[in-house]
Amino acid sequence: MSKTKSKKLNLDKYRFFYKNSDYLGASKILKDFLSIDQNIVIPASVSHGVDFYNTHFALDIDAIEPIHWSCRDDIDKVKPFFIAPHPWTMHLSQSKYQSNSSGSLIIGPPPSRENDQNLFKLLKKYSLLDSDILVKPKGNYLSSIKFWNENGINTRSAGSADENFYNRLLEILSNYKNIICPTISSALFFAASIRKNIIVIPEYTYKVYENMNYLQEVDGNSKKSQAIIETIVSGNAREISELSQFLLGFDYLGKKDKIKDEVFSLIANLEHPFQKYENNKIPYLIREFLTIKTRKQKIMRMDLKDYFELFLKGHVGIMTMSEFDFRLNGVNKHNFNLERVKFIPGKTEPGFGYQQYLN
Repeated sequence: MSKTKSKKLNLDKYRFFYKNSDYLGASKILKDFLSIDQNIVIPASVSHGVDFYNTHFALDIDAIEPIHWSCRDDIDKVKPFFIAPHPWTMHLSQSKYQSNSSGSLIIGPPPSRENDQNLFKLLKKYSLLDSDILVKPKGNYLSSIKFWNENGINTRSAGSADENFYNRLLEILSNYKNIICPTISSALFFAASIRKNIIVIPEYTYKVYENMNYLQEVDGNSKKSQAIIETIVSGNAREISELSQFLLGFDYLGKKDKIKDEVFSLIANLEHPFQKYENNKIPYLIREFLTIKTRKQKIMRMDLKDYFELFLKGHVGIMTMSEFDFRLNGVNKHNFNLERVKFIPGKTEPGFGYQQYLN
């Protein structure tokens, strides 16, 4: 097996911990794009969503990996990083897909009875019921599929978050002319990057379980994010497409050699297998030892206050969000609320729709 050429570390020993790097096949896509041996470990976190200046730091830069893979150069230097196209963009560049120009696809919210019913009312109001819907495979999503089918709307799903996810999502998005977005989903930017027409439903509100530190990570008052969403709401298809391509790193598609050199240079100079999290009060070596011993990634970044909240099972809340208003007008009581609830595995998981279809 090929070993990563680091001066001080054998990264093969830590391969298990680099979950963000492997998520949705990102590491495999990067190595295929750069013609790198698949056995080599590239411990780089990457924004699997789309980083549109919507967080205080680069999206997903807080993952355990000691390097970050960014799609633009204006990020905070939290840890060493290289700039390369988004995994979606790399996959796109190596795919042979046909883009059809008929029909509409709705990007569904986190599945729940309340979320689905509220969206259905707005689709009816705007005469958008003659559309298919992409259902997120979160929680009890099969009940969501049943709801839409019973209301005469065909459902699509990109399935589980495996290494073929981008391929399935591309196949789905490429089959439609219009993409209807009640929320600001990654699929919005992915679709716009292949020149699909974006239609927004800006007044839609949904409920989802979310981490109580949401506003510590998400910047609801970002002016750059606001400007991006203003462009999307404007409906100018060319501008939306060009903006999405910028955010997804299309400009770096022709810089493979430079990217490869940067990646190997960063790996060669690594001193630690994990991000250090400089502000963490627990000494790095203690966290590294416990992370390796327990094989639990979260120990590496958890601080004392995180253990306290975890003990109380109070790290999760019910988030009520009107996402377009949140982005266009900043955080206020009309577009955002987060109410603490007890964490219950399988029920109040972050990302699950509020109460799903369990009540």
